[in-house]
Amino acid sequence: MSTQSANQIESQIVNSISSECGVWLFLGAADTGKTTLVSTIAAQIATTRMVVIVDADTGQSHIGPPATVGWAIAKPNETDSANLPVEGIAFVGHISPVGHLLQMTGAIVRCVQKACSKKATVLIDTPGFVSGSAACVFWWELQRILKPKAIVAVNRQNELDDIMRGLRNCGSTIETVKCSDTVTQKSPEQRRAYRQERFAKYFADAKVYEIGLKNVGVQGDRRLSAEAARGRLVGLRDGKGDDLAMGAIVERGDEDKVIVKTPDIDPGKIACIVVGDAMIDLPIG
Repeated sequence: MSTQSANQIESQIVNSISSECGVWLFLGAADTGKTTLVSTIAAQIATTRMVVIVDADTGQSHIGPPATVGWAIAKPNETDSANLPVEGIAFVGHISPVGHLLQMTGAIVRCVQKACSKKATVLIDTPGFVSGSAACVFWWELQRILKPKAIVAVNRQNELDDIMRGLRNCGSTIETVKCSDTVTQKSPEQRRAYRQERFAKYFADAKVYEIGLKNVGVQGDRRLSAEAARGRLVGLRDGKGDDLAMGAIVERGDEDKVIVKTPDIDPGKIACIVVGDAMIDLPIG
C-alpha cells in the first residue's frame, strides 16, 4: 500500500475498469476532497461505460437531499455530481452516521444493489466518519458486505490508519491518496448553510399530502406524537422496500392520519412511513 497523488489514482482507476461491475469505496475525513475526486473519476469513466456515484455523505449531500443516501448515473465530463439527475434515494433519517449506523448500512447497501443491477461501475462517496472504534467497525463490516474491488483512502495526515489496519488482507486493494494542500476546510456554519440550501431545493416544489395510517406501516411511531411530529423528516417507502421520497411532517392530525409535505409522488404507493430522528426548520405548512 503506497501513497499516491489524486491524478495517479484517477488514471489507475480509469485504466482498471473492466466489463464487470466493480465497487470502489472512497474513505476520508471531512473536507479532504473525496467528492471532487469521485466526481472527476466518474466523469472520465462515463465516456466509455456506465458508472454510478453513490453519495453516502448524509450531512453534505450532493446527490439527493441531506439525511439520505442518493445515487446517480455519471455523465461524461460532468465533474459536479450535484448536477446529475437523481436516480434514487435511501432514507437514513439523520445527517450524521453517529447513532444511525444500521440505517446507514441499509441505505448504502440498497443503493449499491440498485447500481450493480445496471452492471455499472460503482463509486461510493462517504461521510467524514473516520474517528473512533465505532467508525472502524462500521467500515470493516461494510467492507465485508460490499466486498469492494478497491478502497481509496484519502489521508490528510494519518487519521485513517486505524481503519486501514483492519481492512488489510480482507480482499480489497487499498490505495492511499494524500489530501491536496489546496483543499479548504468548511466551518460548521458553512456546512449548516449548505444543508439548509439542499433542503430548501428539495422541498421547493413539494406538495402536501394527507396519508391515512390504517393500511400503512409506521416505523418509529413513538416520534409521531403531535408535539414531536411537526418538521420531522420521514421516509416514504413502497411495498418493495424502495424509498419513493423523503417528506417532512406538517401536522400529526388524528391517530389515523399524518399530513406530510414531499415532492410530487403517488400516495397510493406508500406502504410504510419511516420516522427519522432529524427535524428541519424550513417553512413546511
